[in-house]
Amino acid sequence: MKPRQSYDLTNRLKRKILDRIEVILSILTKHSSTEETKLQIKLASLRYELARSKEKVRLTRMKELPGFHGSGDYEIDIYFRDIQKRISNISKKLKLIRTRRKLHRQQRSRKTISIIGYTCSGKTTLFNNLTGLLQRVGEEPFTTLSTKFSKIKLETETVFLVDTIGLIRNLPPTLINAFYSTLEEITVSDVVIIILDSSDSIKIAREKFKTIYNLLVEIQFVDKEIITVLNKTDLVDDNTLNELEIEIMKYTPNILKVSALKGENTQKLIFEMDRLSGNSIQVQYFIPYNSGGKIYNLLKDIRENSKDLKIDTENKGLSIETVISYNEHKKIEKQIKKLHGEVNMLDLEYSS
Repeated sequence: MKPRQSYDLTNRLKRKILDRIEVILSILTKHSSTEETKLQIKLASLRYELARSKEKVRLTRMKELPGFHGSGDYEIDIYFRDIQKRISNISKKLKLIRTRRKLHRQQRSRKTISIIGYTCSGKTTLFNNLTGLLQRVGEEPFTTLSTKFSKIKLETETVFLVDTIGLIRNLPPTLINAFYSTLEEITVSDVVIIILDSSDSIKIAREKFKTIYNLLVEIQFVDKEIITVLNKTDLVDDNTLNELEIEIMKYTPNILKVSALKGENTQKLIFEMDRLSGNSIQVQYFIPYNSGGKIYNLLKDIRENSKDLKIDTENKGLSIETVISYNEHKKIEKQIKKLHGEVNMLDLEYSS
């Protein structure tokens, strides 16, 4: 609403009038728990008030609205300066918090995977399922406001999994800017999981996906891997799921049908997270028998650092096929080449 509309309605109805953004801000305030989210919400509120106050000042000077603290330009100037000073102070505090977080990120040695999606799509339920935690979930919007981290063991490596704030349709730019920190975390992720509520209509689900996809492009999450999770498959028939999958496939090939609540297909999701983050590779090693005693030490290293191990004895040596972390593979590859063995990369495939 425009300030004039709000004023007229308040006058006629004798009730406090809130527009859409003010309703969203009140919900955000209710769910905020950390210092950073409280500061972000306050900053969004002040910026919104500052933008609207320009119209209020115009109406006041035209004598169509009463003054802010009485009457006259002096009180209006005080009002403006007060808001601008508070915005400046909050911005400085947020800058310090972001600087600290940037330093923490630089100290991380592990890769990061972020979950992004609309409110009530099941982001936190999926986060809980994958991490074993019990973060608060609910049907109301913005159950998750601050970014949540947890370590998660994939096939061969441990990474950070991040649960981000839920989006809403037609999210105002003021609010997008206010939650810069959670979007910033996405930009430095190695893989992003877009989670969709597959019980939405095909049209709405497609629109939500395109909005999220465009947001990722806008914040320059480019040339990195995306997994699209069609969640709540237990509420939808196969034909609807297949139709939605075809729609999403135009943008990204990595699509999984999952029920986060029931844990269906989450193991395959873990496999895909591992594969696309580049942590695990499937490889075939050949170690000649003339390597002497070194073959046993090498075989021990491979056993300790890999999974799905298959060993075949051939005439001239051992043929080993396995899934192993990329870092461990590079160490073993050097040893095999010293022994004049062979290394062949294979396409990583999921085995349930």
